[in-house]
Amino acid sequence: MQRAGGVSFRVRARSHGRGFTLIEVVIAVAIVGILSAIAIPSYLGHIKRAHRAEAKTALLSGAQFLERKFTADGYYQCSDGSRCDVEDVEDVYSPRQTPEAGDARYDIGLNDGETDENTFLLEAVPTGSMTEDECGTLWVNHLGRKGVTDAILDVTSCWGR
Repeated sequence: MQRAGGVSFRVRARSHGRGFTLIEVVIAVAIVGILSAIAIPSYLGHIKRAHRAEAKTALLSGAQFLERKFTADGYYQCSDGSRCDVEDVEDVYSPRQTPEAGDARYDIGLNDGETDENTFLLEAVPTGSMTEDECGTLWVNHLGRKGVTDAILDVTSCWGR
């Protein structure tokens, strides 16, 4: 404290605020916006590919199941040993959707028009959040051929090599 002519006064050190300036906040928001513009679509694409992989696994598993039935009996067989139609084979085969529990992303089933006792066409039809999938309906047939229907991408992009 200093005195000048009988008057006392205090000299204060100039204090700087501890908050952020407006420009710092704007820069931080811009950085977060740019990162989220890149990260969110990438994450959603990864989720779609994971759901698609699960559907492909279910299709290949179903095709193996159907081939084992055909190899053992020369035709598709029901659980009671009698010849079956498409609906009967679907009753024996599981899963009917992927994932098996919860909200369906793909409905798994046989194509009635392309399936008889000597051939099959097993399909994974996108549903729910996957209806906008670029690969459309995935399928596998009795010859082991893999394909897509109503797809934006080609078979190799959707099924891999």
